[in-house]
Amino acid sequence: GDLDLGIIDRAELIVDALFGAGLTRPVAGAPAELLVRAAARRRNGGVPVVAVDVPSGVDGDSGACRGPVAPADLTVTFFRAKPGHYLLPGREMCGALAVCGIGIDDAVLELDAVAPQTAVNAPALWRRALRPPAPEDHKYTRGHVLVVAGEMPGASALAARAAARAGAGMVTVGWFPEDDAAARPFFDARLPAALLRRNLGETGDLAQFCRERKVQTILAGQGFGRGAGRRQKLAEIARLPPSCILDADALFPDVPVLDGQSGPPDAGTVLTPHAGEFERLAGAGDAGTGKVGRTRRVAAETGATIVHKGYDTVIAAPDGRAVIGANALPGLASAGTGDVLAGIVAGLRAQGMPPFEAACAAAWCHAESARFCGPGLLADDLPDRLPEALAAAFGRAPAR
Repeated sequence: GDLDLGIIDRAELIVDALFGAGLTRPVAGAPAELLVRAAARRRNGGVPVVAVDVPSGVDGDSGACRGPVAPADLTVTFFRAKPGHYLLPGREMCGALAVCGIGIDDAVLELDAVAPQTAVNAPALWRRALRPPAPEDHKYTRGHVLVVAGEMPGASALAARAAARAGAGMVTVGWFPEDDAAARPFFDARLPAALLRRNLGETGDLAQFCRERKVQTILAGQGFGRGAGRRQKLAEIARLPPSCILDADALFPDVPVLDGQSGPPDAGTVLTPHAGEFERLAGAGDAGTGKVGRTRRVAAETGATIVHKGYDTVIAAPDGRAVIGANALPGLASAGTGDVLAGIVAGLRAQGMPPFEAACAAAWCHAESARFCGPGLLADDLPDRLPEALAAAFGRAPAR
């Protein structure tokens, strides 16, 4: 029969079980009116809403809202959480999330037809690849990171400090001759004494420097500049033997290494785009497939691990593995925090951590560092809280 919309106005608890995670069409008609009224009752009358599986209207795969949604105070789902519980905007609609067993044996996850393709980013996924310092280590076994600076040296200073705090044995900040007048006094004033500084000369000299100084990882693109000559330098840097972390100005389609012809030089490359940079890389062809699907596609096409940054950061490997970040704080949405994240990835890669695992560990530790900072954080604060985040990743209390 007809739905009694007035029942919502008399309710003291609203249980939303209209639609589940498999919804593929917009909610319309009487169900949409019910959800609009339920949302108003919650907003104006303080009546709690409990959603079953997902709040009706939230796509369980993408987190997209298909029509009106009544935000829940509690969402109860079954067996395993869905990507839409962690992806925006659905994540903000779910409230607290409870995952309940309903008698399904975990062994079914070993079946190819239902094997999970996406996970929540957590230390259990990558802790074994996170290398603690060993008694026999020295600076070269811990890895040498080269951070290439450009027009905005502050971005490279943040990244370099993060790479060092992430455990790299040596960090060099280098720049090209055209930036020497600005870069040298800036870095002399701002960088800790333990971080090395160097005018790199021309790009032709860079391969020799990397070989002689045993550079394992190069981080480039952050604040580098967009002129034609700089784009060519980025292309040459990305083709050098060390593994590369490419950020910001290196993530434009017209940078020769990402022009669709040659792709990144090897599977060790990690790209760290924010939403705008990702849109330039991905195009709009599959915008309806959701953040996880699009990030997977770009990873497969480029052959690189992609860190698609945001409150719901998605990391995808070329082989299809993907994780969603669930521990980020809104306070990370400020200038320079992405440079810190790229530096953490570089520091972990230099120590031999595989690219996907390094990206996952970096994103998790980046968010935990923000948690240790508390409200009012600046990007400058994050590197110094990394040791605490790494201790948490190893499952032990930070040393005092």
